[in-house]
Amino acid sequence: MKKIILILFFCLFTTPSISITNLAYLDVQYIIDNSNLGKFYKLEISKIHDSHKSEILSKEKKIKEKEEEFNNQKNLLNQDEIKKKLDEINKLIKDYQIFRNDLKKKNTIEKKKIQQRNFVNIKSSFD
Repeated sequence: MKKIILILFFCLFTTPSISITNLAYLDVQYIIDNSNLGKFYKLEISKIHDSHKSEILSKEKKIKEKEEEFNNQKNLLNQDEIKKKLDEINKLIKDYQIFRNDLKKKNTIEKKKIQQRNFVNIKSSFD
């Protein structure tokens, strides 16, 4: 008799409990892409990116011009002048790399600021 009660007890109380849970999926990227605030901040980020892009392209163009000039004059120059031109080109390249890294850091900082403002605005709209 004890065995039957024990088996019955385990069967009744060890079955998985049925719970009703509501799961929701929130696509934050969709909200950012389609909300007015999200569109505004994406536009602001693209403006910053475009302004930096023009500066980068101008520096790249200057480096390419110097390299072409060097390649055209390479056969006519002596060793000291070749070394001087190469050093000048290498300096331009290093400056360009430093400039580009600084811009990446600035862009990252600006994006974080914009994301924080966006988060605060979204949070305040739900309150």
